[in-house]
Amino acid sequence: MKPPGNDRLSFMGDKTVEFYANPKSFIECRVAKYNAPVFQQRFLNKPTIWLTDHAHVNSLLISQAHNYDQGFDVLNILPQLFGTSCVLFQNGPIVSQLRDVLASSITGHSQKFESIINEKVLPATLAACMAQPEDLYQSMKGIITKMSLEYFFDIDPEQEPELITEITRLSIEHWHGIMSIPTNIKIVGHKFQNSLKAKERLTQVFRERLHRASKPPPVYTVLEPLGEDLAVDHVIVFISALLPKAMASLLTSSLVQIAMHEPLERREPDTEFLDAIIKESYRLYPPFFGGRKVAKHHVKLNDYDIEQGQGVIYMSYFAHRDPKVFAYPEEFVPERWLDGKPQPNLFTFGGGPRACVGEHFAHNLVLRIVQQITANFRLSLINDAEYYKNYKWLPVCRPSKPVNLKFTPISRR
Repeated sequence: MKPPGNDRLSFMGDKTVEFYANPKSFIECRVAKYNAPVFQQRFLNKPTIWLTDHAHVNSLLISQAHNYDQGFDVLNILPQLFGTSCVLFQNGPIVSQLRDVLASSITGHSQKFESIINEKVLPATLAACMAQPEDLYQSMKGIITKMSLEYFFDIDPEQEPELITEITRLSIEHWHGIMSIPTNIKIVGHKFQNSLKAKERLTQVFRERLHRASKPPPVYTVLEPLGEDLAVDHVIVFISALLPKAMASLLTSSLVQIAMHEPLERREPDTEFLDAIIKESYRLYPPFFGGRKVAKHHVKLNDYDIEQGQGVIYMSYFAHRDPKVFAYPEEFVPERWLDGKPQPNLFTFGGGPRACVGEHFAHNLVLRIVQQITANFRLSLINDAEYYKNYKWLPVCRPSKPVNLKFTPISRR
């Protein structure tokens, strides 16, 4: 059967602008209207099915993943921003090769990674907390950006602060191009073109770095067999887009939940419990609201018919709050991950064969940073709890207002 809703071709039928204006409200209104977790509406002028419950998202990403291609190349907008060779826009046999190479670039230099974490990231994190940052998200993003540039590209922030500043500025301009997509052509012409110019300059900066370095940076050494264009495209994706912003989102949400609910007051903060706290933060506030796939052929997704070429958008945020899967879905209950029962899948990093290749890298880093902060500071709210519940959903989920927590040093006796 077809999902309820309307995906007819008409100007008024496309709901892109409405979704981007308030994605959470858009989904909640449609689910209530159709009394169903699956519905259809046009998006980016394409027939689109929307999945909001855990069962359908799990089928799409895991048990039926072979029936779908990645769907981030719609209208060729994101490939223009991040490069057509990026693994996000690839399908077919090349994907496994790309994923293996990228995994090696992320995890293949463990000694260097440990050195940067211990000597740079953790001290910088403690210093930031001691300074009581006015915007925790921006502070964490800056720390992770510097880590990424040094780890992947051998750019030392202490030796080349001006280059770090330029890359950070360009990355912000570049990223803002995503939010220009659903608006009218006149606005797109301005914001999107500025974003493309920023991408062009970032590409130039990284190419210059490749050619003047005394030895190729680690990421290029691993990616070199696949070509310079591919190496630079992926550096831009990971360094200027995904890694700093996703990590900052995960860290901010985890630290806010710790300050808001004080779970460490009721149990000793061992690694297992901190891991459960972080997972529960992932569940409630995944860094990305969802994703998009495209059906390779006609397929049945559980009870629904999906036509070849039809777009399917999955909503991780809502799947993580499915009451059929998670008891007390709106509440912060980290103990749910410690009850010894089989744990349901989270889609924080996607899922299945196309899950984020840096999932374990990111999770381990979040855990290390949260461990370091909670071992040295007691976290508490400065504003009332409602202040921290207002979220900005796109392009990355984070509190809509600057997050300022109180970090009180733990006295050592």
